[in-house]
Amino acid sequence: MESSGDYRDLIAIAEGVRERYGDQVKSHLVLSRGDDFAAPPGLNVIKDPGGVAHRAFGAGARCFYLIRPDFYVGFRALPPDGSGLLKNLGLIFK
Repeated sequence: MESSGDYRDLIAIAEGVRERYGDQVKSHLVLSRGDDFAAPPGLNVIKDPGGVAHRAFGAGARCFYLIRPDFYVGFRALPPDGSGLLKNLGLIFK
């Protein structure tokens, strides 16, 4: 089973987004391994053991993406850093 500590940075970013934007932005943690993971409340987990989603978005290392409702990439951070995402979302949700 995956430890939530393995994803502490990504969980913190998702929680910060949820605190600021509520249901306007939905966070999903996409796992490249098929391991079980106990996600904190409000964070959806998507298992991608075959790496299909990771390959589609070129995610070869720990990173995160903001996928717009039209399925285009609105923002990408490698390595994960929530400050840039929150700044970007602040411009969108003025």
